[in-house]
Amino acid sequence: EKYSKIFTATDQISHGPFTILVETINPIGGEPFVAILSLEGKYKTREEFQDAREYAITGWEKGYTRDKGEINLYSSLSMLPPGTRQLVDALNEALAASEEG
Repeated sequence: EKYSKIFTATDQISHGPFTILVETINPIGGEPFVAILSLEGKYKTREEFQDAREYAITGWEKGYTRDKGEINLYSSLSMLPPGTRQLVDALNEALAASEEG
C-alpha cells in the first residue's frame, strides 16, 4: 500500500510556510522508493498540494507565473527542530512502508 504524509513547516530563511509531501512510489516492475516534494504555501491535502505544484510547473514551462506571484519549489529546506522531526518521522514511516512491499 502506498504511504503518503503531508505537513507544513516554516522556512527559516524566508519565514514563509512551505508544505512537504513524503510518499512511497511502487513502480510496476521496479524497486519501491521514497519521494520528497515541497512547495511554498500551506496545503491541507495531497490533492490540493499536487494541483498547486502542477499549476506552478505548467506555468514555468509556459513562461508565466501565478497572479499572486511566484510559487517556489524548494530544492533545499531550512527548518527548526519541530519541522525536522516531522520530516524524519515521515521518512521513517515511508521507509517502513516501502520495505513491507
